[in-house]
Amino acid sequence: MFLSLGFFAMFFLFGTLDFDTIFSIAPYMNTTSITIISLLLLVGAMAKSSQIFLHNWLPGSMEGKFYNFNFLILIKPFNTLYFKKIFINFLLFLIDLKFASAIKSYSSKARDSKGRFVSASPDTQPVGEPLPTELKEALIGDLLGDGHLWFTHKDKTGNPKGNALYAMTLKDYNYIYYLWSKVYAPICTKIPIRAWPKHETGKTPSQYSFSTKSLPSLKEIHKEWYVLNPETKIFVKFVPLNIRDILTAKGKAHWLVGDAYWNSLDNTIWICTDNFTLQEVELLINTLNSNFGFGFGFGFGLEASLRRRVRPNKVVCLRIRFNSKVNNITKLRI
Repeated sequence: MFLSLGFFAMFFLFGTLDFDTIFSIAPYMNTTSITIISLLLLVGAMAKSSQIFLHNWLPGSMEGKFYNFNFLILIKPFNTLYFKKIFINFLLFLIDLKFASAIKSYSSKARDSKGRFVSASPDTQPVGEPLPTELKEALIGDLLGDGHLWFTHKDKTGNPKGNALYAMTLKDYNYIYYLWSKVYAPICTKIPIRAWPKHETGKTPSQYSFSTKSLPSLKEIHKEWYVLNPETKIFVKFVPLNIRDILTAKGKAHWLVGDAYWNSLDNTIWICTDNFTLQEVELLINTLNSNFGFGFGFGFGLEASLRRRVRPNKVVCLRIRFNSKVNNITKLRI
């Protein structure tokens, strides 16, 4: 019973029973919850191994005369080796509690109410490892497209509690599997990609999604890319002003693969920036032309320009178009 409760609690807290994943997430979780799960698993193991006070089931499960096993149970506590084992386990348990207490005391100023790592103030670096450079470059490009950062917990005012995680939804299974298994693997769990509609419904999935671990480094990026709408209590994504400094060739490639398409009407490539404002789209155009457009109007590099597109519902949206003179170079770069 205790072992089952421990596994249920573990799955509820971590979302998986894979120990490699659990050990990688554990430093960011509440130590009290981890202690409770450990005690549940310990009691279950003690009962199964017939430790003292939890040994009453053992005599009735053995073959032979019952009184013989009563006698064995009676003399078992006096076995010196048995007491040594109890003493060593208890000593290790005390050392573990002391170590956990020391860690909690050391990092108490950098944790939230649930014990997860947060930044102590906007001016201090968050506790935790920074993202690898190549992963962050890809993340910047995907955030310009269909990727998003979000918080699993919020307070009544809409402010986030804890750390942010990254999620992405796409129609192309092969590409999103590549992102999950290769690009974002260092910050992802081993939970498989989710399909919608689910396979159990018998319908053909039209979308696939995955999410990463909740990390303090992602929370810091969230501060740069999102602002809270005080009326709807929803975070709105915007293009950061330093996009020119952080958008690299790798990020541009991820952005184009995820959000660009070939327009056969004028043989050009367009990027869907429908949800960004005019100022944000102009900032992105200046960034593309400044960082990657070296043609100066002669067709040798990327030449991005603003285009307006009217949707069937008469809504006007803004998109970025690449000059048709550089189609071959553009397709090669994609």
